[in-house]
Amino acid sequence: MKDCFIELIDYEAWANRRVAEAFLQAENPPERAAQLLSHILTAQHNWHARLTQQTALLKIWERIPTEQLLPLLTETSTGFRTFVANLPDGGLDTTVAYTNSRGNPFVSTVRQILTHLQLHAAYHRGQLVQLLKPFLSEAPATDYIFYVRQKSGIH
Repeated sequence: MKDCFIELIDYEAWANRRVAEAFLQAENPPERAAQLLSHILTAQHNWHARLTQQTALLKIWERIPTEQLLPLLTETSTGFRTFVANLPDGGLDTTVAYTNSRGNPFVSTVRQILTHLQLHAAYHRGQLVQLLKPFLSEAPATDYIFYVRQKSGIH
């Protein structure tokens, strides 16, 4: 099961990178697009901090400077990949106590958090692509099947 989550983490990094690169190539993209892309990445940063019991350095809706988007994306995806790879057997069902961005305490399993991350990013990537379409000659395709095909050399 860990391999499945590692595959999804790799897919998410690929999809997020495609959208981030499209954002960076767009001429005068809307501010809302910058906010959504930043939100995807700051949310991942915060969830990684929660999983690793570290202090998050970024706020959930903090606007990330353009030049820091790709480095943050790489940092968080690498961090999640390493975290999952190093989980012991049964580690996906370990509970994590954390406080959300509103200060409310919660407990979730690692599996629940990782699943949430996939769905959260996909939701906001869809919004982001819709915002960017008018500013691009071609919108990035970020469906999982496109990732699988590219990875296996099928285009």
